[in-house]
Amino acid sequence: RLAFVNGQSGKAFELAKEAIKIAPEEAEGYKAAADACMSLENYALAADYYKNAVKCDPKNGNRYFNYGYALAACEKTADALKALTRADELGCSQETTAQLYHLLGIICFDIRKFDDSLINLKKAEQIMGPDIEVLQRMAVIYGLKEDVRNGIFVANQMKLISPSDYTGYKTAFKFLCQIKKYKEAAFELRKASKYAKISMDYYFDLMTYELEMYNQTKDKSYFEKALMHLDESLKNIKPSVKEVAETYINAAEIYLQLEKAEETINCLNASLNPVESFNLGFNIIPKEVESKELTEYDVEEMLEEDR
Repeated sequence: RLAFVNGQSGKAFELAKEAIKIAPEEAEGYKAAADACMSLENYALAADYYKNAVKCDPKNGNRYFNYGYALAACEKTADALKALTRADELGCSQETTAQLYHLLGIICFDIRKFDDSLINLKKAEQIMGPDIEVLQRMAVIYGLKEDVRNGIFVANQMKLISPSDYTGYKTAFKFLCQIKKYKEAAFELRKASKYAKISMDYYFDLMTYELEMYNQTKDKSYFEKALMHLDESLKNIKPSVKEVAETYINAAEIYLQLEKAEETINCLNASLNPVESFNLGFNIIPKEVESKELTEYDVEEMLEEDR
């Protein structure tokens, strides 16, 4: 256990096998081996060890939950559901019961039984209290069901639990855009800029907002504002390689809409080798345009308007 807690999963596995040799009738040895295998992402072997733990301790619901979890990781959904059903019948510790309902919510989501997924996720939430991961999955389901009211309610819960996390603002923004409440959507972005840790998702949502404004007004100046946000993102955030490539591709699509062939090709070329382009300081907005002052939001003025 000490080796496992210290991140030495390989050593933990070897020690667990030694424990099994000494006491093959004890469930904890098999559980320790299975936990190490899960950490090593050897889910099939983990399932085998959890199954042996169940054989040693067949009246323990927690054992069946662990077995079901490993089966789910192996994408053996039908077998996982059988094990989880048995865990529920026998009863588990409070923490494991919350994990059980959470896992059932994920399984139901994957097989597109969204109403059942919501029920299980709500059961998990009642036991463990509000949890960002659970709320995120619930928000996705409400989005698929086009239930904007409950989706925004969940987003607001996320913001209350973790106001420094952009996820809640992002979720609310998407729901508001879905029902074309663009003023309220912009307000979510302004709140995020004030309270949340800014990420690439924030800049992509700024771009989305400008493109939505273009769709409403057909004013091409919104394309320029979208490009400005993309340019800012690469200067203000430490992006991943994937995010850099996506930024260049988004910029290329916007330049294509502006019928600027040279800039489109430059951005596409940059996306082919995003690391080198980023390190060499490739600019989305050409330097002769970069100096132009584009309209910026006056946050305090807009807050006053909202009041």
